[in-house]
Amino acid sequence: MKTARSIVGYCRSAASSSSALTGQKLAIRAYAKRHGLTVSRFYCDAGASGLTLDSEGLSKLLRDATAQRIGKVLVVSRDRISRNVLSMQTLIQALRRTGTCMVFLDGSIDQNASARIRYGLWAKRMFGPSKRKGARR
Repeated sequence: MKTARSIVGYCRSAASSSSALTGQKLAIRAYAKRHGLTVSRFYCDAGASGLTLDSEGLSKLLRDATAQRIGKVLVVSRDRISRNVLSMQTLIQALRRTGTCMVFLDGSIDQNASARIRYGLWAKRMFGPSKRKGARR
């Protein structure tokens, strides 16, 4: 018998007070309620830099995702995971391998095809067209 996977929230703030995470939790709960979802738990990192994935909350989230306990992670926005695009993409791919979906409430990216296209367009705007020789135009 297949065990149901949880819907969880993830919050991060560079500020070390837990009150800095309150707004993110409220936004995630409101989103979940509008979509008929129940958030079973939050993984939080207060005082954590957005430049690295090395944080206690993300480590616990990855451990639980690897153990097939999490089905969906709700996050307010992409920069709450990481301000480094490559690090964020690495995390999303690691979660995808566990069957865990990450949903960004601001619609910046998601794990469905249309969202990956939006992300590609966003990345193209951020980094511009390829400058390497022989690149397609």
